[in-house]
Amino acid sequence: MLLRGFCASINNYIHIKKHLTYSSETTDGNLFCAFISLIVASEMGTRLNALMWEKGWSKDAVIKEMEKIRVVTSKNGRRLVVPGTKTHRMIFEAFGLTDDSLKAYVADVL
Repeated sequence: MLLRGFCASINNYIHIKKHLTYSSETTDGNLFCAFISLIVASEMGTRLNALMWEKGWSKDAVIKEMEKIRVVTSKNGRRLVVPGTKTHRMIFEAFGLTDDSLKAYVADVL
């Protein structure tokens, strides 16, 4: 019964669908990824709750907005972030980040 409630919670937050798996390892992997996604969605909701309430945004709207961020690779291999919008800056601030944080991450990690 606890697993059923857990799966229902995952479906509500991250819209995971039933997947046909042929081994218990694959099923375990799918559940692990879903669990991590649920943790991330929960943290996102916690940090963005006030901003989402104020602006009338949903989690899906925030994710769609963040998907608009683009990274461009120049001919010499340098990665640059397309300048963010005011909305992006508000979302970053909720996580204690700045545009410079994203630029540094893209330059160093990606």
